Amino acid sequence: MRHVLLGSLCVAALAGCDSGGLARNASYVGDRQGIALDETVVTVPLAGAEARQANLHISLVVMLNPRRAALSTYEGAASIVRRTGSRISDALIARAQREKAISLAELPALRSALVEEAEAVLRTPLSQWAHGADFKVEFLVTSFFLTDDSVGKARRPPVGP
Repeated sequence: MRHVLLGSLCVAALAGCDSGGLARNASYVGDRQGIALDETVVTVPLAGAEARQANLHISLVVMLNPRRAALSTYEGAASIVRRTGSRISDALIARAQREKAISLAELPALRSALVEEAEAVLRTPLSQWAHGADFKVEFLVTSFFLTDDSVGKARRPPVGP
């Protein structure tokens, strides 16, 4: 009985791969889970002849992939990502507002700096979780563009008498 149980566990552990190391099941290939964070919009100064301001729109997706087989769940990691979303947005805004006038040529470097900022914010709560090291966390920029600064949130009507 013991040998059957041990053999079953070995077969179950290897069921996703063939002898060539290729996955047999599509669920073992590609990213496991992505969590889209709310879009962050921040007004930044533009460099150039007109020296005006623009709204920088930033959308991020956090990809969660297992580093090793573990009993931890994606739900726990996803919960930490979602609860940290507001802090990430705050850090993105603070980092973008530290920029002096931005030229279009500088946008790729700013994009990279903002991703590094977001990674640093999420690193802290994940490091406080016993299973945080079980996941590879990667930020993907799914949207990054400028709009005229006249575009913005609608004003709320005044509250009170």
